[in-house]
Amino acid sequence: MTITQHNLDQVVPLAIHLQQRGVGELKLHALRMVGNAQLHPDLEVADPRRYAALHAEIKAAELSIKVIYDSDLSPEPRGEVCSNLVAGGWLDRIEADPRGGLTVSCKAVGKDVNAFRWDKEHQAIRYEPRENDELALGIPDVNYRTVAVG
Repeated sequence: MTITQHNLDQVVPLAIHLQQRGVGELKLHALRMVGNAQLHPDLEVADPRRYAALHAEIKAAELSIKVIYDSDLSPEPRGEVCSNLVAGGWLDRIEADPRGGLTVSCKAVGKDVNAFRWDKEHQAIRYEPRENDELALGIPDVNYRTVAVG
């Protein structure tokens, strides 16, 4: 779930609703003001202190659902390694943007140049290095981690 100014107060009720229906985890990340989000500045959480209040609400709710935060939203210190990047020559996860660009899921890129393209003929993701792609620029990783809420 992408946390925005408009849905910040709905996280705990949603988590309760999901847990009542047997969902095991909820992943939360802060809105990054890149791409289409730049056209909607009203979605940005203007006061980052509201995230601390969200963490307190989640903890107070004593949820049984696992809550996973990305590093931009986590109440714990940021890690240094992207767990999704390269393991045994494979990328664990790739995300597609609305225009069809592909990016490593743990990179908050916000760039128009991506190192990965979908090869329709071979039905595979291809790495096409570029001088300003998400790997070449050294963009900080977004690290997902589970945080104890109880």
